[in-house]
Amino acid sequence: MDNILIPVILMVLIIVIFLILNKVRTSGPKDKYDERQTQLRGKAYKVSASVMGGCGIFYYIATSLLDVRLVEDGVLALIIVCIGIAAFSAYAVLNDCFFDYSGRKGGNSKLYYLIILSIVVIVNAVVAVRQINENALIKNGLLTGACASLVLSATFLAVIVAMGIKYLIDRKAEVDDK
Repeated sequence: MDNILIPVILMVLIIVIFLILNKVRTSGPKDKYDERQTQLRGKAYKVSASVMGGCGIFYYIATSLLDVRLVEDGVLALIIVCIGIAAFSAYAVLNDCFFDYSGRKGGNSKLYYLIILSIVVIVNAVVAVRQINENALIKNGLLTGACASLVLSATFLAVIVAMGIKYLIDRKAEVDDK
C-alpha cells in the first residue's frame, strides 16, 4: 500500500467515526428558531449570495480589463464560496440567528462549535504554512489549488472572530444592564 494512501484512509475513518458519534449525540430535538431569527437567516442568505455575486462580477471585470488570469480553474469558485460562507456566518452570528434561541445548533453548544472551528483553523493553517514554505501556492503566475488550506483557515477564522465580537457585544450589554 502506498504511503500516501495511509493518511487518506485514516482521515476518512476519523471523519466517519466523528459523523457517527455526532449523529448519535444529536439525535434529539432539532433547532428551534423564532420568527425573527428565521427572517434574519433569510437575509443572511441574501447577503451571502450578494457577496458571492459581487466577487464573481468584480473578478470578471478585473480580469477582462487586465486580460490576464490570476487563478487556476476552480480555485476562484472555492475562494468565492468561502467568502460567501464567511459572510453568511458572520451576519448570522452577529444578528443572533446562527444558533437557535437556546444558544445551541443541532444540539451542540457554542463552545462545541468554537472548539471544532479552532481545530479546523489550526490544521489548515499548519498545512498552509507548509505549502507556503514549499512555494506551492503560485505556479506559472497563477494561484493554485494548494491555497485551499489558506482560504479555509481564513474563512473559519472569520467565523471565530465574529463569534468573539458577538461575545464581547453580549458581555457589554450584560454589564450595561446591571
